[in-house]
Amino acid sequence: MWTSNGAVNPGDAAIEGDAIRFPQPRVEGRPRMRTSGTRQGADAFKAVRERREGEGRKEVLVVDYRWVPR
Repeated sequence: MWTSNGAVNPGDAAIEGDAIRFPQPRVEGRPRMRTSGTRQGADAFKAVRERREGEGRKEVLVVDYRWVPR
């Protein structure tokens, strides 16, 4: 996967409904996280990072991206 700073990282992605899910590698002692991207129309998408809490998930970061013509 290409990152926002131009680096390339190996990883997995899965499509779940309208979202693309990017699970983070499991690291001992750190919470289980995943990042999702969901289209918000033709010119935008939302990125959400979630942490596993019990049987559910809690949003820890939400960023809305929108293409703006010059």
